[in-house]
Amino acid sequence: RKNMNQNLSELTKKYESKIYEEMRKRGFSEEEIPAVINKTGFREALEKYPEVQMHYSISDAVDEIIFVAAGK
Repeated sequence: RKNMNQNLSELTKKYESKIYEEMRKRGFSEEEIPAVINKTGFREALEKYPEVQMHYSISDAVDEIIFVAAGK
């Protein structure tokens, strides 16, 4: 079980890293990315439901993060 949790943790870190990379490509600065993400429940959802969250493509996840953050 520990090994599975470790692998899941590594996968979620890679997924979040790809989210950051996509946001950089879209013109967000290093300071803006965490600020935008923190306006959403992205990290909490990724922690609680990693398998569900990681089914979203990186592009769709970033679209959702931007959409949710813009509404706050």
